[in-house]
Amino acid sequence: MAIVELAFVKDYLGPEVIGTTTDAILEELIIEVEQNYLDIQNKPWKLDTDGVTIIYPNGSKTTASRMVGYLLTIKTDNGKVVASESNLSYSISYGGDGSGSGGYPKSVIGSIKIWVRGV
Repeated sequence: MAIVELAFVKDYLGPEVIGTTTDAILEELIIEVEQNYLDIQNKPWKLDTDGVTIIYPNGSKTTASRMVGYLLTIKTDNGKVVASESNLSYSISYGGDGSGSGGYPKSVIGSIKIWVRGV
């Protein structure tokens, strides 16, 4: 089981964001987002008593869906997020909406509880 199901992502984001993106691409993004979420969280997933089933944090489905939506809508230039661009005599700036962890804006990943080990 993934952090979020394909059907939930499609319902949550709607056709305006999904556009013509195929289910296969969305499934790949869900896998990427799950790993990114785990990296940002900086703590292994909690497991059920069977030791196999992952117990995802409350709200992780919506956060993961927002992360997928962000990946679908960002414009990149060699892996850097383009925040703005001009056309006359050309200008470009990078960074976007106060980038948080993993390149996602804080508005997208703000609900992820980041675990910090004691020093």
